[in-house]
Amino acid sequence: RGLSHCGFAYAAPDASEPEVLAATREYELALEMLTDFPERIRVYSSMAILLADTGQEHFSSLPQAPNPTERPSFDIPTQEQPRALIVTDPEYPYTELSIATVHPSDPIQTAGDFRDWLVSDLFDTMLNGRLEEISRKPDAPFLYAWAQSQDLARPAETYALQAQVSAGEVLAGMEALLTEVERVRQHGFTETELKRAKQDLLRAYDRYYLERENINSRVFADGYVDHFLTAGASPSVELLAQLARQLVPNISLDEVSALAFDRASDRGRVVIVTAPEQDKAKLPSEEPPVSYTHLTLP
Repeated sequence: RGLSHCGFAYAAPDASEPEVLAATREYELALEMLTDFPERIRVYSSMAILLADTGQEHFSSLPQAPNPTERPSFDIPTQEQPRALIVTDPEYPYTELSIATVHPSDPIQTAGDFRDWLVSDLFDTMLNGRLEEISRKPDAPFLYAWAQSQDLARPAETYALQAQVSAGEVLAGMEALLTEVERVRQHGFTETELKRAKQDLLRAYDRYYLERENINSRVFADGYVDHFLTAGASPSVELLAQLARQLVPNISLDEVSALAFDRASDRGRVVIVTAPEQDKAKLPSEEPPVSYTHLTLP
């Protein structure tokens, strides 16, 4: 809401007609304010109004830009060398470790892209299962840990290994995370792990399909926005469930395990430690080791 402040007008995906009209009026007022400053309407050529049930007659009078400015695109710079950062805050409640690498973020546009995403999901599920087992041990180097991909900005995403650790166990927790990825790189997962992960994934898509009438409209709105901004596919729930049932059974153990070669790379690795200010003395130096190229597997 409030184009005059942040560059766009907003109404929630499940907004009522009066709320949509109010957001539209905000947009119109902001356009009037910016009449003398057309150069500030930077992405007018890349604007869309997504409607579910509200009549389009409310928006038919919105003018087209005579000379629209194309949306600028920006690359995320990458660095070859690993880096480390320690951040403390008086109000931060615990010590957290993150080991991240930056990768290109390609939209899912085809069934093949979706299959690649399923392979990645299976890898994370199995690795997280191993990390959970480690966290249950009495001498575990972390309280809990997980691996996941996260959007960084539209051209890039991060793959992060994260853990909550004791203040004096940062390096031990880091080595445990990287050792487990290295173990997969050298020896792969097991058929039993893959079978269990596939069953869990297919059950999740079955539940998604059965609950399709109760899915919050924001999920669909986010999908439409992603399609508009990145040209990513916006498939129906039915199609996603159907593709999962077709593709998951044929994913092999070798192709899932092979992702560890990418996940274990030192290239551009960023290690971030976030901790309470009072635990600063227990943390490693400002430049803890960020490369474990030759790990010895127990």
